[in-house]
Amino acid sequence: MKIIKNIGWPLLAVSILINIYYIFKPSESFLSSYPYLSKRIFQADPNDILINFTALRTDLKKYILEPKLKIARYFEYLPTGVSIGINEKEDLELASLLKVPLVMAVYKQVSEGKLSFDQPLILKKEYLNQKWGNLWQRGEGGKVTVEEAVKLALIESDNTAKQLLLATVGVPALTEVFDELDIPKQASDQDIILNVKNYSTIFKSLHFSSYLKKEDSEKILDYLTQSKFDEGIVSGVGQGIKIAHKIGVFENKEGKTDVISDCGIIYVPLRPYLLCIMEQKTENALAQKHMKELSRIVYNFVSSYK
Repeated sequence: MKIIKNIGWPLLAVSILINIYYIFKPSESFLSSYPYLSKRIFQADPNDILINFTALRTDLKKYILEPKLKIARYFEYLPTGVSIGINEKEDLELASLLKVPLVMAVYKQVSEGKLSFDQPLILKKEYLNQKWGNLWQRGEGGKVTVEEAVKLALIESDNTAKQLLLATVGVPALTEVFDELDIPKQASDQDIILNVKNYSTIFKSLHFSSYLKKEDSEKILDYLTQSKFDEGIVSGVGQGIKIAHKIGVFENKEGKTDVISDCGIIYVPLRPYLLCIMEQKTENALAQKHMKELSRIVYNFVSSYK
């Protein structure tokens, strides 16, 4: 009888701990509602942990540094925060990458009641831009909702949608995103200038939902997985892997391509990672080739490492 009593209390304690775990552990259905956010913020089971990135660091440096390519690259393994940067502090023009923090500013204003997604916006002549996207074809006086403009800006990288949203929320709202995330920046006469390491904070803030509400961060990342552009980092990743990314092409005043960028989160099961690549002063086809190869090196390492 005494033995039973001695065993009973430990069993009771274990039972209580197990019950607490299952009470507070998020259900699978709940987690499935946010497939693009970090599981850490839901106190789920630990991610599959990688520790030794020496081989990856060596391969990336060999590819970029030996031929002295003008490429800035930043990799971060999101489960642990381990990172590898090469030329990651070199400031370059954001171009279309600016559309992600701009959309974040839109979502912030919607959450604050200053804007609504079904609100109609009217195109003005100065917003029309034919370089990226087709919204300009609606012409001056054309209408589009805030939500539609957001989708066009992220999925099709539509420049007209970008100009329309920027005019709607205002430059101070965009600046606030950078300031709240403590991202240093500078402005040129054509664009916002940032390095790849600092820009990666934008995607990390979405992944960990540190700036917007969970459902808003999730929605933006979902739109980014629908991007129409499948070259760059996407082309170096295996089939069936979700990728939330944004491309950017900056052209100088002479109309020549100066910076080509691609930044995003690659959702390898249990091993999500962030990869940002910016290549300066090169031909588009060559830049895409370099991005594909760098992305392939990273993906093969992360997905196959035992």
